[in-house]
Amino acid sequence: MWNKATDLVADARVTDLITYYRRGMKPWHIVEYVRENEKKPDSPWFRGEGEQPLCQAQIYIYYARARQVI
Repeated sequence: MWNKATDLVADARVTDLITYYRRGMKPWHIVEYVRENEKKPDSPWFRGEGEQPLCQAQIYIYYARARQVI
């Protein structure tokens, strides 16, 4: 089942990518970074038990939003 992120979670994800990007992240590292953080309960990327990981397209949408802010 697909759960849409709340506005608060979506904003936290974009902010997280902005921070990560400013540290020198390259676009090809985004998916790996998100996958690692989907396992951390304190991360805005956290996916609970039984939840599917975000698809690459959705991750790149967040990245595009972060790039617009930068």
